[in-house]
Amino acid sequence: MDAVCDGRPALHTLTVSFTYDDVVLDRLPALLRAYVDDITRRRGCTDVTFPEPSDFGAGR
Repeated sequence: MDAVCDGRPALHTLTVSFTYDDVVLDRLPALLRAYVDDITRRRGCTDVTFPEPSDFGAGR
């Protein structure tokens, strides 16, 4: 996720261990969105962009 925080570009990521990927894969878009919504709101970030749902799992 891209955003602008304190006037500077920011990139927000979430790492999931491969041992849990089968457990969270179908929930990953919602989990990542909730995390980014929380962190960007608390930091006062703007211009937040999210990837398309089809982008998730692209590395599999």
